[in-house]
Amino acid sequence: MGMNNANNENRPHVSTFGKKILNWTSTPWGVITVLGIIILCVEILTMSFLGLFPNLEGTYSGFAWNLVDAFILTLVVSPALYFLVFRKVSQDAEKFFKVTEAAQDAIIVMDQNGLITFWNTSAELIFGYSKTEAIGKELHTLVAPTKSLNAFNSNLQSFRETGEGPILGRVREVIAIRKGGEEFPA
Repeated sequence: MGMNNANNENRPHVSTFGKKILNWTSTPWGVITVLGIIILCVEILTMSFLGLFPNLEGTYSGFAWNLVDAFILTLVVSPALYFLVFRKVSQDAEKFFKVTEAAQDAIIVMDQNGLITFWNTSAELIFGYSKTEAIGKELHTLVAPTKSLNAFNSNLQSFRETGEGPILGRVREVIAIRKGGEEFPA
């Protein structure tokens, strides 16, 4: 949820109300409600295509029971879908956290703006910055030598436009800076 809040704040074209809706839909009840609305709409559309809505001569009792059935199905299915899907997502996130914390290499994740969103324990040991000090900071101004910043800014802009970069998916040694200012090959 925290990352969604940060991402929404970087969207100047989204209204305050829109940001609140985006934040709310990232909560468990927001997801369940959205799933419920989608399921209910599908049920109602299905009923209309199958001719289950009343015609001028028909009665409304069958229609009412069909709506009640769709509503009950929605109340049962949407929370079940949520808990099945998001339980799996949370398990995967827990595995990711365990693997990254056990890794001996620094694992650093940045967002599309170059801001650090994840900093593992090994990164703390290697670079000398705690998670609290690193998260939210611009990655390359924190750990890259000043002489490399122009190349980084150019590569980041290229990455934003193409989704590709010179370091992505490759093993490459670069020069980095520890908190104390010491340069080292990373």
